[in-house]
Amino acid sequence: MDTPLFFTRHHSRSRYDRKFSCVVTFALLLIASTLSAQSLKETVDSLIAEYNSAKAAKNDTLTALALGEIGKALWGTYPDSAMVYAQEMLRLAEQISYARGKAIAYNNIGYIYRKKSRYDECLEYSHKALTIFEPLGDKSSAAWCYHNIANVYYARGRFDLALENHFKALRLREEIGEKKSVAWSLSNISDIYRDQGYKEQALQYTQKAVVLFREINDKHGAAVALNGIGVILQEEGRYEEAFEQFLQALALDEASEHGIGMIWSLRYLGEVSVLQRKYDRAEQYFLRSLAMCQRMNDRKQAVSAMLNLGKLYATMKNIPQAFEYAQMALRLADSVQSDLSLQEAYQLISNLYAQQGNFEAAYRFHLRYSALHDSIFSSSSAKKIADLTNQYEADKRKQEIALLTKDNALQEAALKRDAMTRNGLIIGVFVLLVIAGLLVQRYRLAEQARNALRIKNEEITRQQQILEDQAAEIEIANSQLNEQNLALQQLNIEKNEFLGIAAHDLKNPLTSITMNASSLRDYYERFTAETAKERLGTIVLASQRMASIISKLLDINAIETGNLNIHCKITPIMPIVRHVIEDYAERSHQKSITIHLENTNHNRACEEWTAYIDAGITAEILDNLISNAIKYSPAGSSVSVHVLQHKDCIRIEVQDEGPGLNEEDKKRLFGKFARLSAQPTGGEHSTGLGLSIVKRLTEAMHGRVGCDSALGTGATFFVEFPTRPTSS
Repeated sequence: MDTPLFFTRHHSRSRYDRKFSCVVTFALLLIASTLSAQSLKETVDSLIAEYNSAKAAKNDTLTALALGEIGKALWGTYPDSAMVYAQEMLRLAEQISYARGKAIAYNNIGYIYRKKSRYDECLEYSHKALTIFEPLGDKSSAAWCYHNIANVYYARGRFDLALENHFKALRLREEIGEKKSVAWSLSNISDIYRDQGYKEQALQYTQKAVVLFREINDKHGAAVALNGIGVILQEEGRYEEAFEQFLQALALDEASEHGIGMIWSLRYLGEVSVLQRKYDRAEQYFLRSLAMCQRMNDRKQAVSAMLNLGKLYATMKNIPQAFEYAQMALRLADSVQSDLSLQEAYQLISNLYAQQGNFEAAYRFHLRYSALHDSIFSSSSAKKIADLTNQYEADKRKQEIALLTKDNALQEAALKRDAMTRNGLIIGVFVLLVIAGLLVQRYRLAEQARNALRIKNEEITRQQQILEDQAAEIEIANSQLNEQNLALQQLNIEKNEFLGIAAHDLKNPLTSITMNASSLRDYYERFTAETAKERLGTIVLASQRMASIISKLLDINAIETGNLNIHCKITPIMPIVRHVIEDYAERSHQKSITIHLENTNHNRACEEWTAYIDAGITAEILDNLISNAIKYSPAGSSVSVHVLQHKDCIRIEVQDEGPGLNEEDKKRLFGKFARLSAQPTGGEHSTGLGLSIVKRLTEAMHGRVGCDSALGTGATFFVEFPTRPTSS
């Protein structure tokens, strides 16, 4: 690994080659620093030596193949590094129009995408590879494509399609006699049967796989088979024997540094430990499994590890921890499109809600689980699985009969051919030589024409693909540019609206200040002390109005730019409510409006009620609501403030006797710069920002705000604050 790799055909390297060589050199240094298994390091070193040798000989075909082999060696434990080699192989194969090399690169990229739980990309590249391998007659590689496709369908819970593709791969591998690949197909088919509850078929295929893995001395394959036997023992209640099988499998995978195998073995060890009620040991195995998934960026296996931890903590009555892992598993299962994992997550969350006594939520998630379960385990799928099994067995018997018939026919044909050869050898030798010469010459001409046509077709296909890729990139760039332009236009509209409203709302108080100050300056001697004091009071009120407008504009700017600092803690709620009401005592008195503070629960312990809030921001929210209630209430009316305690929140309601809201008002109620149909009853000023600020500040503290109103009956605005920190 000391020799740096530079993927270029000539001594003068392009910008792409220099960039790629830096990436690969970094990848190699990372691998060299992290490989702990000497055997894997030696394998990679040997393949890199082959790559360097092929590159020195300027043999692009062998160079491309060496890149593919390096990627295969790394993809089990270092998928990101493997992707670098696979993509470089694809680039080189396209550059030299090497069709089989392109197919190998497509297949490798598809396999790595499957390991990273990107199933749509896996299917895309696997099908691309298949369309090249099948015309080339490469049965071994085509079988690997079917293998990849089958495992994607298995991960998505489509067992019928998974089994169909595994049987396709198995038939091809049996035809060419690849024992190792046949063993893997048998093992995968066994897994599907086991998951579907067909224990007899699962055991039959597992035993066949074990025999083949032992014949070829495949450690990881043997580990997979041991895990399969362990699962069957576990289902029979023989937990200690199952644990020993899983432990042996883990040792084999650790010896071969096979990351995915280690994840599976750790998972099985954790599951059987749970059944043995050894929860601490189970937790350690599940956490090790999750850590390996995260290190390898294997999202699919990470979902399983999270579900196992969620179930374990539920069993241990640690419900908050169980909820945390269940929710993480649900989100990740949805992102990797794993229906089986989604089904498990729904069931786990339903059970957790039931344990908490929240049967409505439990029933909702149970419905989701049932719908997904029915779609996966339908009777048609079960029938198709049975049909595929029977079809495979029938095809195999037909093949055996066909082989016997073919052997007999070949023996009879051989006897006849020997007789004809002896009788006609002397007579036909000259004719055969002439015909052979003509055929050879014709074959050479035809082969030359086919090769020329093939090269030309491949070049046309490559150029067409380049044009399609470029067109797609241009289309994506145009789409992104349009989206950015629309966003900028919207921001410009909001900016203009912001400045217009600010200028309009600040103009009137500023004019009032200017006029009154000018009057005082020019005619001060003519004013009585009372008149001068009145003018100064007008200036103070106008200044306060401007300060209020500017404060609200600064608040909305702080919220939208993310510069609002919120420090929530457990805080008594009643002192804040009383303080805000006291601040508005004089203003309400000026309009003959009475403010009532009511404890609707009639609970004398309300003084001890607390919420998880920022006290200053909560005061600002209540200030806006009470200010609005006074502003839009007629003189002589009442404003009621209700404080209620619910299970998980404190609810504060501010009820006025104003004109109420129509349906159009309700649609724009919490919008920025919203102007509603109701008008202030005392000539007060409104910026249209107060309720928008209330909504955003409340939601920033994970609260909820709303309004109940009908036109002509007043309005009741409410806010709800959590009583403890939320999981979000």
